[in-house]
Amino acid sequence: MEQIWVLSRLAVTVTCVVCLGFSVGMSLESDPLIKTYVSSSLPSNDDPRCYVLVMFTSDKCKDCQFMNCLLNELDWKYTGRMKFYIVDFDKEPVIVERYNVTVLPTTIIFRDGHMESRVNGFYPDMVRLLVHQAAN
Repeated sequence: MEQIWVLSRLAVTVTCVVCLGFSVGMSLESDPLIKTYVSSSLPSNDDPRCYVLVMFTSDKCKDCQFMNCLLNELDWKYTGRMKFYIVDFDKEPVIVERYNVTVLPTTIIFRDGHMESRVNGFYPDMVRLLVHQAAN
């Protein structure tokens, strides 16, 4: 069992994320790993087309700590319109490798399991803009 941190103050427990993601029979063109996160995340997940922001961070990364504050602000501002997740770079090597994360922070926005946009590095204004565009 792996536990990921959800900004909505809920802990999501996913059993064997990779195995579960590929065994639920989702379409090949959608990303089963992110769909697993979304489908098992919040009880109010009525719209599978909802945008999901996943940010890869590390406790060792100073820029990531600032981005965590930004995501808390965005989570509060866009509650109900987007979902925000933080994945610990050091604790989730399978997910890090799956999305080829080599720079921290890395922010990826998904919709219906498909990657819509990606920001590699510390660009808070770009992340703000992408979230605003996705949520509206």
